[in-house]
Amino acid sequence: GASYFVVGDDERFARVVADWETRGIARQWTDTFSAFDADGTETRKSGPMRWSAPAGSRSLVLDLADGVDVESGREVERV
Repeated sequence: GASYFVVGDDERFARVVADWETRGIARQWTDTFSAFDADGTETRKSGPMRWSAPAGSRSLVLDLADGVDVESGREVERV
């Protein structure tokens, strides 16, 4: 699974993530990483806020699927 996710510009997803944060399902992780060159020189690289799911990314899927009827073992004929 994914180690982290970013929210981006989608306001609908931002609202979902804000709700996850309130309920402790997701939390802000970092917007900066350290990269090391072959000689050991560290370079700090920043970007968008990365989010994590303390209980794993599966917990996000389970939350999104809450209330959705899910069937397995059937062949999808059309979407």
